[in-house]
Amino acid sequence: MKKTGKIVVLAIIFLLSLTLSMACKNKNKTSESVGGSNSVSATESISESGSENKYSEGLEYELNSDGNSYTVVGIGSFNGTELNIPEEYHGMPVTSIGVCAFEDCGELTSIIIPDSMTSIGLRAFKDCGGLSNITIPDSVISIGVSAFENCSDLMNIAIPDGVESVGDGAFYGCGGLTRITIPKRVTSLGGGVFADCAGLESITVVKGNIKYVDKDNCLIEIGTSTLIVGCKKSVIQNDGSVTSIGNSAFEYCSGLTSVTIPDSVTSIGVSAFEACSGLTSVTIGNGVTSVGDRAFLWCDWLTNITIPDSVVSMGDSAFSQCRGLTSVKIPDSVISIREWVFFGCGELTSIEFEGTTTQWKSISKGANWNYDTGNYTIHCTDGDIKSHNVIIII
Repeated sequence: MKKTGKIVVLAIIFLLSLTLSMACKNKNKTSESVGGSNSVSATESISESGSENKYSEGLEYELNSDGNSYTVVGIGSFNGTELNIPEEYHGMPVTSIGVCAFEDCGELTSIIIPDSMTSIGLRAFKDCGGLSNITIPDSVISIGVSAFENCSDLMNIAIPDGVESVGDGAFYGCGGLTRITIPKRVTSLGGGVFADCAGLESITVVKGNIKYVDKDNCLIEIGTSTLIVGCKKSVIQNDGSVTSIGNSAFEYCSGLTSVTIPDSVTSIGVSAFEACSGLTSVTIGNGVTSVGDRAFLWCDWLTNITIPDSVVSMGDSAFSQCRGLTSVKIPDSVISIREWVFFGCGELTSIEFEGTTTQWKSISKGANWNYDTGNYTIHCTDGDIKSHNVIIII
């Protein structure tokens, strides 16, 4: 990759991150400006309803478009560790937690959400690293994108029975979670919803759910037979219940040490096993036809891999940065090896190709598929092809 290309990519990532952060900050500023006449402490709200003073004071609110309810949008002047959101504000129900409302509030350790609440917004509690206990009522219907991302101290989460949708990455990076239960009303789970939950070891779906089912600690979408969430104790059964490994299904599952992908599986999705840093053994079944982009990126402890003769293509960066990889077996069924597939595999010494040298040369290869690899030899059925280490200089 050229230096200018890298700069452009990094710039785009930075701008996207900055845009999201500024959106959160601007939202808080808006609520502060409104707050001069609209915002009162939770104590005042409680006195209106006649309840005892038990709610958190000083939070910020915005009136919803219906004119009959409020959204809590920021932590305001509250500086405690135990957050208890009130049910009412100005005599009206508090029905939602706004975008980025409590993002990066690392001092929070526990949260109680009232029965009036129906939705938890995008990034609502993202990066609340000290959060260890949260109570979510059955009234909540939706949990937004990245709502609890990187809440690393959160060890248990009870997704309430009323929830119907959980957004992308909602619990991404919650490394303390050990078990999850999906209630029967959930019909939409976003991508990477439990990615980078390294401690996860138990996955259960409540009986009666029409969209999802659990099997041997695998969360499976019934209609597509796609394994969408796995954990370090998952076992993929060869009974037809799983025909594809979904995008980010095991991403950052560092506790996963071995996996057998059965013959019933036909595809391995994007980032399916990305950064499974403890993975030492992978068996890919004979039904797989494609290995997705970044499928095994950063699997440092993989030393060898055998691609079955059902596979026809390997996606971008499929085995990139597998720095312990020494040997690969590739069948003559493969017609496409895309960019960066073995990038950074510095210990690679042997590629065994089950075809002739002519067949090997006819395979479509990304121009940088073997950058920064070891000094390897391609062993074909009619002879060897010597290669050498290709290093990117920028």
